Amino acid sequence: PPPSDNDGQSLPFNNPQNQMHVPPPPAPIPTPQVNFAELEAERLALRKSIKNYKIAGACILGGSLLAAVILLSSRAAGLFPLLFMFCVASVIGLTILGYQKINKFTERYLNTVMPSILQQYDKSIVYNFSERFPESLYKRAGLFGAHNRYKAEQVITGTLHKTEFIMGWLHSEYKSSGKNSNTTTVFRGVCMVVDFNKNFRSKVHLLPDGSENALWGLGRKMQANYRAGAALTRMDNQDFEDAFKVYVSDEVEARYILTQDLMARILDMRSQLGYQIRVGFDQNLLTIAIPAVNFLKVNTKVPADSDPAIQKLRYELNSFISIIDDLNLNTRIWTKQ
Repeated sequence: PPPSDNDGQSLPFNNPQNQMHVPPPPAPIPTPQVNFAELEAERLALRKSIKNYKIAGACILGGSLLAAVILLSSRAAGLFPLLFMFCVASVIGLTILGYQKINKFTERYLNTVMPSILQQYDKSIVYNFSERFPESLYKRAGLFGAHNRYKAEQVITGTLHKTEFIMGWLHSEYKSSGKNSNTTTVFRGVCMVVDFNKNFRSKVHLLPDGSENALWGLGRKMQANYRAGAALTRMDNQDFEDAFKVYVSDEVEARYILTQDLMARILDMRSQLGYQIRVGFDQNLLTIAIPAVNFLKVNTKVPADSDPAIQKLRYELNSFISIIDDLNLNTRIWTKQ
């Protein structure tokens, strides 16, 4: 099984209840270009800074508590609100500084280590921590309802054998307007768009059963839009029917896309990656949306060259890249080259 720890694990493939075998990543190759000594020096400096921030925060809280007792027992009690605001602002400021340093090290670490892991698959595959997954591709997939907030990071793009792909982590939200406005997460996770191995023009959406209630009003509105532009259809596979609601714009072409073999492979993928995945087919592109709180998380509490930590990154990455082989997308159909 892939190595794991309890620090921030949230991706569904780490769930021991998932029964599908995840193929191991390719055998590692020598990576002399990774300067782990330099990364380890940066990590140790980061941990020292975090420790100092915690000490400073504790001193501020302790000093503020003592000052509060003195103020409340004197005639200067009116200064207590200012002291409270100073204490809160200081702790928040230290926390922000800590997260900024962690994020900076995470970006540096992944931009250094990931290229050497990815070249084990193909030299064309590129990783960029700060690049955004294109919002246009997310919208085009049509797998989720409306959003008015969007942030993304960590993009991987390239070609595996014959199949081009792009994937990345993103978080979309919808903030309502008005006096009682609130913010709802529409999707948070990994989105992967792949060049499908067949030519087609229509749209097919596979939504997890019960998704209409998942986002309350947004979910109902989203599925109403599907009904307006596509028809809910039934497939000749009961397990597939139980897993997904299938919306299609062209019944005949949908069955050309969703063969019995592909439906079985999608069900296997669902058991590996989690039951709430969404799948969309749109004009030669296949989109897979996998809910996940974190993606390629770096544990700064272990050495930079920790083999379990690096192996965890490799297994996590492989669980997504292996989708291309799991769905047999490198087998080109007829005129699809």
